Amino acid sequence: MEQDVNDAFKTLKTSSKAYIKSSLILLKLNVYEKTALLLGVVSYSLVFMIISVIALIFMFLLLGFVLSYIFESLILGFLAVFLLCVASLMIVYFLRNDIKKAVINTVISTLEDNDKSEKILTDGNEN
Repeated sequence: MEQDVNDAFKTLKTSSKAYIKSSLILLKLNVYEKTALLLGVVSYSLVFMIISVIALIFMFLLLGFVLSYIFESLILGFLAVFLLCVASLMIVYFLRNDIKKAVINTVISTLEDNDKSEKILTDGNEN
């Protein structure tokens, strides 16, 4: 009788260790998946922002030359573009908290969408 109890505790101990090890491996894989997804979103956004900045630089140069032609003064044209940039920076500065919230919400919704699609794949239904 005592031998059966010892065997039961040994198997319980072995099963518990295996369960904990499997749970830690699953947690580690989930962290890797979330990190990879987040890096994918960040890298895409970074490339998009770099291309947008380059396009904005050329747009502001074009606008500076067009306004210089209209004002008939190179200094006034580029001064107008400079003031437009300063006004844009001030607007972004005053809306910085809203921008932070929007970025955080976008990241969270992206991660939640991944969880929902993963659940649909494993469960086979959308509820």
